[in-house]
Amino acid sequence: MFDGIGLTRPLWPHQVRALAALDRDVARGDRATYLVVPPGGGKTLIGLEAARRLGRPTVVLCPNTAIQAQWMAQWQASFGPDVVPATASRDLPTPLTVLTYQALCTLGAAGNGEEEAGVRVEGPRPRLSTEGVLSLLHPNGRALIARLQAGGPWTLVLDECHHLLELWGRLLRAVIEQFGQPRIVGLTATPPHLMTAEQAVLHRGSSTPRSAASRSWAGCRPGWWSGAIRAARR
Repeated sequence: MFDGIGLTRPLWPHQVRALAALDRDVARGDRATYLVVPPGGGKTLIGLEAARRLGRPTVVLCPNTAIQAQWMAQWQASFGPDVVPATASRDLPTPLTVLTYQALCTLGAAGNGEEEAGVRVEGPRPRLSTEGVLSLLHPNGRALIARLQAGGPWTLVLDECHHLLELWGRLLRAVIEQFGQPRIVGLTATPPHLMTAEQAVLHRGSSTPRSAASRSWAGCRPGWWSGAIRAARR
């Protein structure tokens, strides 16, 4: 999928350790790895190199269009020498696609995929079945799910995955059920012990529900520039 493509710049030591944690999870057969890297630690480059190593068609989901543009620019600037295109198209025409969470999870009639992530929905939120949750999606989101079901197997990179709050987390969980068993790489600056109780529940369930696959965290200790990345099986 990414033959002829490699990094054109060196990784920082903590990035090497983060990717080693991913490699260990893959060797164990785990289907989800969550990497905790503080702001400025190069999460985007880690995520792109993870996608390249996993060698599957990849969809990156990120909170907004500004971060989406950063992913596209980093791919062009840091990988070569061959050119493997990346797009932000919901038609999924390229091996690497970078979308916002809203491109997949927009509700109702808006459907333009350009809203900001992390919006909290006020008031009571009834518990819906997977089918009920998916029925709330805009037709553009349902069409994207159909294209994902027809392709793959996928690598799914969840950038700033602490944004999977409340309705967003439940929606994404339902969506992931629809396209088989993707290899999930979650990237966040929020370590597990700093999450709210609801965030922790959503993160634990954000890989394939009812799966026996274990999930791992790789975290940077304080003073990440000299610290070690650790992986802990959950």
